Amino acid sequence: MSGFLLPGNGLIDFDEFTSFMEKQSITAAVESSQKSQDSSKSQDSDLRSLFKAFDKDNSGYIDKPELKSTMEELGVSMTDSDIVAMLKEAGVTHSRIYYEGNVMGSLD
Repeated sequence: MSGFLLPGNGLIDFDEFTSFMEKQSITAAVESSQKSQDSSKSQDSDLRSLFKAFDKDNSGYIDKPELKSTMEELGVSMTDSDIVAMLKEAGVTHSRIYYEGNVMGSLD
C-alpha cells in the first residue's frame, strides 16, 4: 500500500481515500483486461488446434467424412445420420464447418 499515506497529518481524508481507490480500481481493471485477453488468446489457440486436428486435408473446413473419421479415431463410432444430426444440432447447414477468425460456423 505504498503511496496510501500522503504527507501531512498522517490521517487520510475522504478525498485522499477516494483518489487512492480510483487508482486501485483502474489498476485492477487494466490487469483484469490483460488477463482476459490472454485467456481469450489461449482459448482461440486451443480452438484452432482442435479445428486443425479435425481438418485432415487443411482445406480450412471440416466436412462430414473428416468429422466422422476423427470421431472414429477418438473411439466414437457414428453413422452418417449421426453426423448429419450432429451438424444440424450445431447449426451447420451446408455440411462444412469453417473457422474464420474467432468464429466457427457454416457458410450458407
